[in-house]
Amino acid sequence: MSKKGLFRSILPILILLAGFLGFFFLKGLKKPPQHHVLRPEGPLVEVIKARQSDQRIIIYATGTVRPPQKIEIVPEVAGKVVWVSPKLVPGGHFAAGEVMFQIEKRDYEIALTQAKARVAKAREQLEVLKNKALVAKRQWQRLYGEKPPPSPLVFYEPQIKAAEAELAASLAAQQKAALDLSRTTVKAPFDSLILEEHLDFGYYVRPGSPVATLVGTKKTEIVAPISQDDLNWLKLPAQAKVIVPTGDKTYFYTGQAVRLLPAVEKLGHLPQVVVEVSDPFQLREHLTGRPDLAEGLFVELEIEGKTVRNVFVLPRAVLRHGDKVWVVDEKGRLQIRPVTVIYRGKDTVLVRGLKAGERIIVTKLEAAAPGLKVRVVKGEAK
Repeated sequence: MSKKGLFRSILPILILLAGFLGFFFLKGLKKPPQHHVLRPEGPLVEVIKARQSDQRIIIYATGTVRPPQKIEIVPEVAGKVVWVSPKLVPGGHFAAGEVMFQIEKRDYEIALTQAKARVAKAREQLEVLKNKALVAKRQWQRLYGEKPPPSPLVFYEPQIKAAEAELAASLAAQQKAALDLSRTTVKAPFDSLILEEHLDFGYYVRPGSPVATLVGTKKTEIVAPISQDDLNWLKLPAQAKVIVPTGDKTYFYTGQAVRLLPAVEKLGHLPQVVVEVSDPFQLREHLTGRPDLAEGLFVELEIEGKTVRNVFVLPRAVLRHGDKVWVVDEKGRLQIRPVTVIYRGKDTVLVRGLKAGERIIVTKLEAAAPGLKVRVVKGEAK
């Protein structure tokens, strides 16, 4: 075998040998990996700091607008309508004492004139009888001195009493005629807004037939049921905020809780509080876009209750089952702390049983046990 053939036959063996030598060389250079023991750091949690303060209870409720003044206008005399105010339409408003419509008054003016004539005649008749009685007394005294007459008819006493009664009746009839005449002019009984009307020029009205319905505009009422627990924190009168949500916007009125109704609400058998609001139709102060507090409108209320001293205000979400909260202690471990709930609000609770500055866990954890190591998110303690 030639040298060239021998080289070709041993070349693969040399390559394999070089590979093995390189592998063991590199293996000798490699350092064994260092072993690190991983210590569990615990779940990340957000916390808030407990701060003690005095807090006013806010009672949340929902109610319905109910105007305290709502009446029907009913004519007290009959007659043809000869004038109607242009404001006597649904949505029109009147000041107290403003004329709404006028009934034909001619017949009532005649009746008053006749009543006055009867009064004058009755007065004349009474004066005539009194003069006759005076003459009769003088003649009797000349003839009989102080001797009493055998009958009161001698001095016209029965006739005078009858004439006095006739005069009184005539005066009453005159007052009635004057009252009927005044009733031909129908005026608004108070500051009011027209809800509906059934009247027009030339319409013949009769006593007892309603022609319009109106509501008062100075104030309105909102009736809202509240729980017995909330009632314990309510002290009347109290300031109240009336909230009217409409689409993307929310509007506010200022009111005052003034009284409780003597009857409970029918469905839930709850106490009912009455909140008064001035100028519900914005006739004195109009804010652009704010809806009027019309009858039947459903609104939300925030009523100021009593003040509670030295309590902690917490979000309702941090209150765990059994009125407990999760606290992070100085070693970064979770502790379960029972608290005393003073008041449960819409989004918050007022509690006692904490220390000022303690870190309350806000984050929900699947498994929470006393002593659990937790990590507080930096910058989240509020």
